[in-house]
Amino acid sequence: MSTRIDDPVLCSRTICNPVFSNKKCKCFTHVDTNKPYEEQFCGFQDGDRIVACDSGCCKSVCPNKKNCPSIPPREPDSVVKTSNMVIVDDIEQIENKFNFQKRFDMIINILMILSIVTTLAIAVTPKINLKNLFN
Repeated sequence: MSTRIDDPVLCSRTICNPVFSNKKCKCFTHVDTNKPYEEQFCGFQDGDRIVACDSGCCKSVCPNKKNCPSIPPREPDSVVKTSNMVIVDDIEQIENKFNFQKRFDMIINILMILSIVTTLAIAVTPKINLKNLFN
């Protein structure tokens, strides 16, 4: 019987993609698992879905006997009802969504600044005396 080595990426306490830096990641388990203390994943809730985070984003690495056998079992932070929740673990899809949101927010901020500057420019324009303009 060979000993398994923990996956260096899935079990790392230090790896957390910047996409997840301001998200509240926690350890989830599926409602239909027989081992809720041993079969968990790190993620956060985003509307009607759970987005899987890197293991380093959770306060402590979530136990997962398949990938991280050295992580001791512990109580999950939350339980996912798989029939009601969609679990997203494609990092490219997640990055695209959050990059779009950042760009959208930036465009809205620029439009608000331009509208404020335009309003101030119209409101504060100096009165021009046409008689003195050609003298």
